[in-house]
Amino acid sequence: MEDARRCTAKSKQSGERCKNASLRGAKTCRFHGSAAPQVKAASARRLLEELVGPALFQLRSILEDLETPPAVRLKAACDILDRMGYRAPAQVEVLTIGLVEREIARLEAELGV
Repeated sequence: MEDARRCTAKSKQSGERCKNASLRGAKTCRFHGSAAPQVKAASARRLLEELVGPALFQLRSILEDLETPPAVRLKAACDILDRMGYRAPAQVEVLTIGLVEREIARLEAELGV
């Protein structure tokens, strides 16, 4: 087993390092804490974060490849923008003159104008 995947916990009796494999994305084996829900969640989060860079690199290569169909390139551009926080609004509210006038009247009545 590669040393990077080995549990980092040490035995209290012998002082030697644990021989079990650690949970992927964690530093310890299930006997030394990786079975805890918060450790499982943190290790899963770390594993996903490792995939973000390669995924964005792949999207960028699709976006820049002129041989890729325009619809696929557009989808890649939308995915990148979504991930960067530039999302299209989920719901668009249409304002009419009547709605605006009613809201102004309500606010004036509230203020006593």
